[in-house]
Amino acid sequence: MTLKQDALQTLYQHIANDKDITQQIETSDPADTIAHAALVEELATRENQLSAFVGSQVHSNDLNYAAVFDPDIGDKTYFETFTLSSTNSATAQPD
Repeated sequence: MTLKQDALQTLYQHIANDKDITQQIETSDPADTIAHAALVEELATRENQLSAFVGSQVHSNDLNYAAVFDPDIGDKTYFETFTLSSTNSATAQPD
């Protein structure tokens, strides 16, 4: 998957925002229902923003997909991770 530099930076920011809120939720006290609910609502809002951004990239034809066949991908792994970079490369790394 290839994104232009500006879009890649925006994608990174969306993911970083989601991660930040997720970490806050994990360390918050669910007994403090007002604060906890506000964080959960904030995460939902940010996830919707991320979804809208990715959708806009797909529909604007600014997102390109590429497949690389590697017979070792998936061999004895639970899932694969992919690295996105601004150098137009995507690599699979077993995790």
